[in-house]
Amino acid sequence: MWTEDGAVRPWTFGRCRDTKPRFSPDGETIAFLSDRSGRVQLWLLPANGGEARQLTFFKNGVRDYVWSPDGTFLIALTTLGDDETIEDREEPEKAEVKRADLKPRVIERLYYKSDAAGFLDGKRAVLTRIDVLSGKIEALTGREEEIGSFAISPNGRTLAFVANRNEDPDTTFTRDIILLDLEKKTETNLTNGCGAFASLAWSPDGMKLAAVGHDLAYLGATLHRLYVFEPERGTKRVLTADWDVHLGDAMVGDMHADAKGPGPIWASDGSGLYVTASERGRVNAYFVSLAGPIVPVVEGDFHLYGFTVHPNGRQAVAAISSPTSVGDLYAVSLADGTKTRLTRANEALEHEVAFAAAEPFTYRSADGLEIQGWIVNYPHLANA
Repeated sequence: MWTEDGAVRPWTFGRCRDTKPRFSPDGETIAFLSDRSGRVQLWLLPANGGEARQLTFFKNGVRDYVWSPDGTFLIALTTLGDDETIEDREEPEKAEVKRADLKPRVIERLYYKSDAAGFLDGKRAVLTRIDVLSGKIEALTGREEEIGSFAISPNGRTLAFVANRNEDPDTTFTRDIILLDLEKKTETNLTNGCGAFASLAWSPDGMKLAAVGHDLAYLGATLHRLYVFEPERGTKRVLTADWDVHLGDAMVGDMHADAKGPGPIWASDGSGLYVTASERGRVNAYFVSLAGPIVPVVEGDFHLYGFTVHPNGRQAVAAISSPTSVGDLYAVSLADGTKTRLTRANEALEHEVAFAAAEPFTYRSADGLEIQGWIVNYPHLANA
């Protein structure tokens, strides 16, 4: 979509699923994930148009990826079975599955299924480095039980990633942040079992690493906080320790099945971070300053499920939905929070269907605790 005229033009075509498009640092190439070859693989497309080029051929496909700061390589996450290597290529799917080929599924793990992936196949996660020009692949990690978020430092020398290295990964909530020196191939455990972390983001100067996580005080029920680590100094700060909200997107719904809430985003001058937080049935965006103040940036009775900030620090784009809007993109002025709608993805539906607004209310329980609820009226009774 071009912001100058608002025109929306298809960039990829075909009976396939294309996801996670990301511009290269120089803006000349778009990387994306696609299942057009069978498994979900990493593809590269010239930003000015042309044929997409398949970059990976992993047997089990690609789960996620990031560009290197100089655009010469990418870090991709794949999985491997016990007898598989990163050189193994994907096999063409059988046109017909015969009854004799069906095998019973034997469950031996407590954690055997997820909403996103379905039944888990028991394969291990591996981070790889892929050269953009040659396609050469290098394994950067061993076979990890689980790898979450990962991010490359601005100088391209350090890869931070979240890993589950517990002896009993099914019953232990700890998720550590590991720092991998890409030149020396040495690792440093930044958190050493002190909590569960995700959503990593390096500061512009590469001296700080932000993460969303918690100290497991109430195990899985602990509120997520915003942490800032300084690896060279060995320090960490919790910027939202006194903010009684869940950091990140905790909304659940069927309309954004593949949407992943944005993690913390550094301001271009490194003065703080933009984050999303869930409170009272809504998800909004805020700016958390390293100096202390927390300021609303995009606020309202809606679900902000996507957010990105322009390098100039004055504008942002937010994906927003509400009970009366399935979801659209909005340009946001970071100076005053003014929103300008950029898309009308379901304009025809909006004219055909009467959406019911949700009205919030609060009440007191028997012990005096204030509880929030919602009233949804029939649309035709809205003005009654």
